Amino acid sequence: MANLIKSRLFLVGCPRSGTTLLQTLLAAHPQVASFPETQFFLDLTQQLERRLFGQPPLTLQDRLENLISDCRVGLGIASPKFRLRVNKFIDTIGRSEFRKNFPWRGRWMKQKTQAFIEILDTLALEQQKSYWLEKSPHHLSYIDIIEKYVPDPKFIHLVRNGEDVIASMYEAVNTYANWGERYRHSLDACIQQWIWSIQLTQNQLHKPNHKRVSYETLVANPQAVLQDLAAFIGIDYQETMLQGYQTVAKQVVLDTESWKSQVYQPIHNANSRKFHQVFDEPQQDYVRERLSVVNYPEWVGKSE
Repeated sequence: MANLIKSRLFLVGCPRSGTTLLQTLLAAHPQVASFPETQFFLDLTQQLERRLFGQPPLTLQDRLENLISDCRVGLGIASPKFRLRVNKFIDTIGRSEFRKNFPWRGRWMKQKTQAFIEILDTLALEQQKSYWLEKSPHHLSYIDIIEKYVPDPKFIHLVRNGEDVIASMYEAVNTYANWGERYRHSLDACIQQWIWSIQLTQNQLHKPNHKRVSYETLVANPQAVLQDLAAFIGIDYQETMLQGYQTVAKQVVLDTESWKSQVYQPIHNANSRKFHQVFDEPQQDYVRERLSVVNYPEWVGKSE
C-alpha cells in the first residue's frame, strides 16, 4: 500500500493564517486527498505548552516534567493521551473498522505513527488518489517527530501578516466557545503563538522538503502560487484547483467548525480591517511593538 502513495504532505502554520483555504485549493486537485484536521502528533508526544508557544519551564516542577517528557520522547514512547485523538478522528470520518487493527496496547511512537499513516494512506487510495494532504496547523511544532517517523514527508508552511492573524485569533477565542482554549482571553498568548510559529518556519526553510507560501501572495495571485506548489508536490497544475475548492471544503470542514466559514466565499484578501475592528489604539500599539522582533514584510519580500 505504502508504495502506491507518491507523497505525504503536511500543511502547517500559525492558526488563523488561511490554512483551510489553501488546504481546499490543493485538495481540489484530482490526485490529492485531504481530511479533517487530525492533530495526531499533539497527543502522541504532548509537550504542548513548550512546543506550541516555545515557553521555557517556569518552576522546578515544570523543569522536572519537561525532563521526564524529553526522556520519554527520546526513547520513542508515546503519550497515553494519543488514544483520545485517534478515536476522535476515527469517529469524525465515520470509520469505526479502523479501530480493529490499530495497535492500542503498544507503547512506541513509531508503531502508532505507522498505523495512523496507514489509515490516511487507505483513505487516499480509496479515492484513487496517490497524494494526500494533512492540515493541522499545530503540527508545525512537531516537524521533528513527523520527519522521524513519516517516510519522505513534504511540508507547506503558510505565513501571514501578524497583525491580522492575532486579531483573527483573539476574535475567535472570544466568539467561539470550542476554539483555542489555550488562548482564552489572552492577547499575549496569541502574540507569542504567531512569533513562535514564524521562528519555527524560519528554522525549516533551508530543507528541500519545506516550502513557504505567504497568504498575501496566495490571495493576490492564487493561480501562480498553486502552479508553484504543484511543481513542489510533483503534480501538474489543474484548473479544478481554483474551481472546485468550495466543494472540497464540505469534505474537510466539520459542521462544528463555524470559524472556518470564510472558506466558502470567493478568494479575497481579508487583511487589515479586522485588526482595527478588534483592538483599540493602545492594544494596536502594544501588538505592533511586540511584533517588531519579526520584520514580516522584509522577510516575506526577500523571496516573493
